[in-house]
Amino acid sequence: MSLMAIGNYEYVRGNYQNAISNYYNLVEDKKYSAWGYYNLGVVYYSLGEYESSLRIFSYAKKTNDIFLNFNVNYNEGIIYYNQGLYHKAEMAFKEALKINPSSYNAKYNLELAIIKKRTVRDSLNSLSVEKSKNFVESNENFLRYIENLERVVWLRKIDEDLVAPKEDW
Repeated sequence: MSLMAIGNYEYVRGNYQNAISNYYNLVEDKKYSAWGYYNLGVVYYSLGEYESSLRIFSYAKKTNDIFLNFNVNYNEGIIYYNQGLYHKAEMAFKEALKINPSSYNAKYNLELAIIKKRTVRDSLNSLSVEKSKNFVESNENFLRYIENLERVVWLRKIDEDLVAPKEDW
């Protein structure tokens, strides 16, 4: 059985440590290294290690495999969306759609990212706070600013709970 198959089997069973070990061994094989990096990125994402996942995905992009590059861009978009980095998510989904324009999930998640980006920006712009030189010194104004900012974050969190992007893993 190949290292990728064993790694995939361990990943599905939730044995992430064993999956990581198999994928790192797979990375050493030039022919399959890009897929090894991609699978490592998926495992790190599953562990909540988003920055590590993004870093590992960047190694997987160094290939001419369009199917792999689509998946990397798409999954980067998912990570950025989950981090609240909607502009980066939008860019990643657009890159994925350049490779596979017929992907319904990429189109759907691109729309979600654009809507979220506009909503968050509009919410932040609607904060009614005077921004003067003495902004920080004015305790009442500063507290109102923090209160409004927290309200936007809580509203964003509620919206995220209602609409989550479709994931492919």
